[in-house]
Amino acid sequence: MVAGVDRPQLEAVLGELIVDPEAGGDEADAAHQRDVQRLVQAEVRAEPIGRDARQRPGRDQREQQREAEDLARVTLLGLVVARLLHPHLAEQRRRVPQTAEQEGSHGRDDDGEKVEVFHRRHASKGQVSEATTPSLRRELGGLHATGIVLGAIIGVGIFLTPSKVAAQAGSAELALVLWAIGGLIAMAGALCMAEVGARYPTSGGEIMALRHMIGKLPAFLYGWSLLTAIQTGVLVIIALFGAQNLGVLLGQDWGPTETAAAASAAIAGLAVLNLMGVRYGAWAQTLTSIFKVVVLAALTALGVWAIFDGLTPADAAPVTGELATENQLRPTLTVFLAGIAATLFSYGGFHQVTWVGGEVRDPQRTVPRAIVLGVLLVIACYLAANWAYFSLLPFEQVTGSKSLAADAVGTRLPEAARRLTALALCVSAFGIANAQLLTTPRVYYSLAREGLFPKLLGELHHQSGVPRAAILLQTVLAISLLWIAGGDRMDQLVTGVVFVDWVFHILAVGGLFLVRRRGEPAPEYRTPWWPLPPLIFLVGAIVGLGATFLDPQVRQASLLGVAWILVGVAVYFAQAKFARTTR
Repeated sequence: MVAGVDRPQLEAVLGELIVDPEAGGDEADAAHQRDVQRLVQAEVRAEPIGRDARQRPGRDQREQQREAEDLARVTLLGLVVARLLHPHLAEQRRRVPQTAEQEGSHGRDDDGEKVEVFHRRHASKGQVSEATTPSLRRELGGLHATGIVLGAIIGVGIFLTPSKVAAQAGSAELALVLWAIGGLIAMAGALCMAEVGARYPTSGGEIMALRHMIGKLPAFLYGWSLLTAIQTGVLVIIALFGAQNLGVLLGQDWGPTETAAAASAAIAGLAVLNLMGVRYGAWAQTLTSIFKVVVLAALTALGVWAIFDGLTPADAAPVTGELATENQLRPTLTVFLAGIAATLFSYGGFHQVTWVGGEVRDPQRTVPRAIVLGVLLVIACYLAANWAYFSLLPFEQVTGSKSLAADAVGTRLPEAARRLTALALCVSAFGIANAQLLTTPRVYYSLAREGLFPKLLGELHHQSGVPRAAILLQTVLAISLLWIAGGDRMDQLVTGVVFVDWVFHILAVGGLFLVRRRGEPAPEYRTPWWPLPPLIFLVGAIVGLGATFLDPQVRQASLLGVAWILVGVAVYFAQAKFARTTR
């Protein structure tokens, strides 16, 4: 055999070289080189391995010698081949998932968590998937993921939208029914989106699902809408709204310039927080989300106080004759559909946690749980808040209020109502602004990794592990549009493109039928009571979107959103043509 080395030692070294080549790096290469040289340069003894000789004392000496020489040659040949293949195997290990993972089985990421590698065809074409990106850090647990869901849904709408829904409904009871139906549709969508997040546990989440289910074009159009209108516009509008309430909280009468400056400073400050690392933005999101839930719980407590105090009736005040006449003339179905549309948009945002799926620990379990739990909490908070409004205020005041939360709080705490409401609105606004800066850049990052957005956006900072270029792009674009377009113009664009935003949600949920039909590997979480939840969501969302055309102003904005998407189609094909000509 080989001098000074027995069979177990040779087998151990050979197994290490062949089975575990992924160590890579200069140190590993040097160590393997030394092992190979030590064994290759060793003398081949004529006698068999000592242990084997002791076990076979009666064998012919020449036969034992031939066996030893043959075994030595095979072993040395294996070591040489392993050394030659080592760099190639290590490189392949770094770039492409293992065969079992490519087939859809579960592997382990850098933190030992199970992740599903879903786009085998992307890896075969040289595309880089999230599961093979070692720099991404899975630092978000269930608390942070749930905080993102709550923060992305609960904004300032619950303090304003109930007036519109009540006016559409015509009674407090029907208004609460509409909020419950909207919550049911949202819950059905959440159960489906939870499966989307479990199937595609990567940065981009829902948008990568569209890429895999349907193709590049819808994924690009969704990202185009987010970057140029939806998320950027939301940042502008919400930051301005938060700055206005900050001025009220501080007792300052700010003009447009001061308000814009405060909004810009808020966006920049939140951007710096998210540039430091995902856990900083996540903690800010979690804390602001907890604050929102506490505020809505306090509002509900005021309603309970009003009932026990006996100053307002437990049920809603009757509708005035004029308002009742107006609503009685309106078709019941029209009222019903318009109310569903208003509530449905208030429940939107639960999908955003899938965008940070690449930074969530054990995403195939954590993301579905966060979505389902978060939406359940939001439904409870929304129903309780609406009940509180009707308990604290006469119905006609709810429908006509321009500052519903302040009016409601003022019935119990008249002196502090204005400032308390301003504080709640300010924190809620900046909380949802942080949600956009935390989640949306991950969409641009994932699209860049797919070659659909500029390559620079697909790079991660080596220390913080976040897509800094994508965060900076979102920040600069929002601040620029804040000063150039202002809140009013962006509001019209966002209203229109949010219509298209829900179209992409419909495509993502509908895509689950496609992947199930293809027989693709199923994650641990699957939508329960299939196919009832996706059917409820698809019908409800389509009806809700159709109802938006009942309002002439919303109809005009929706047409603007469709036109903006067509611009995105032109940009997509122009970009593809440019890429072909420059190859």
